Amino acid sequence: AEEVHQLLTGLGFTDVAWLDVTDQTREFTRRMAAQAQPGTPAPALGLHVVVPNAPEKFRTLTRNIEENRVAIIQAVFDRP
Repeated sequence: AEEVHQLLTGLGFTDVAWLDVTDQTREFTRRMAAQAQPGTPAPALGLHVVVPNAPEKFRTLTRNIEENRVAIIQAVFDRP
């Protein structure tokens, strides 16, 4: 994440907001994957409605976060 921040600021962007939400995302994806156990009926509404293979994607993202392959950042940059 720091490399991306340095790249963007090096290109002349100014960070207005930078929030690392990796831990919150890990917990969210764990909950979503746990709710989607085989044999458990899916709720009427949820990400599974618009995201194909949502449970698999949640498990994959969780694993990538736990293995430090990805970080989830919410950021706003400005370029004067």
